[in-house]
Parts: sequence; structure tokens; C-alpha cells
Amino acid sequence: MNPACRCPQESLIQKENNILYPMAQNAIPPEELDRLDQSCEAFDLEVRGGLDADALKELGADLVRRYPAEPADLTVFEGHGGCHAAA
Repeated sequence: MNPACRCPQESLIQKENNILYPMAQNAIPPEELDRLDQSCEAFDLEVRGGLDADALKELGADLVRRYPAEPADLTVFEGHGGCHAAA
């Protein structure tokens, strides 16, 4: 867990990977999972515009540099999970 973040992000990811995804794989027929997977890949390509993960990380870092959050603006997230707490 990020020390500045009071929400257990790792446990949420583990819950998705170890509980929710296996449940979905057991409940959804394989053909439908294949169609869903293809649909998600097509959506990702459309949204990303062909950018790979490294390019997206670079874009995110550039946006943070250009438009840094003001700590006072982050107070709106107080009491809503704490994931947006100022460091």
C-alpha cells in the first residue's frame, strides 16, 4: 500500500485476479469470453490511438509536469477512500 494512500490497492487487484476474474471465466461461455476479449482489445486500440504503455506513461508524466495538482484542490477527495491524499 502506498503510504500516502489509505486504500488497499494491492488487495483490490488481488481480489480481481484471484476471485472476480476466475468467477467470470467460470460463468461466461468461452466463445463469449473470446468475443469480449476481442472487443476490449479493439476498444483499447481505439482509445490509445496506437500508443504503447511506455508512451502512455510518458504522456501521463508530461501532463503531471504541465498541470500539477494544487494540494488545496485535493481536499475534495478527503473522506473518499484517501487514495488521492497529498503526499
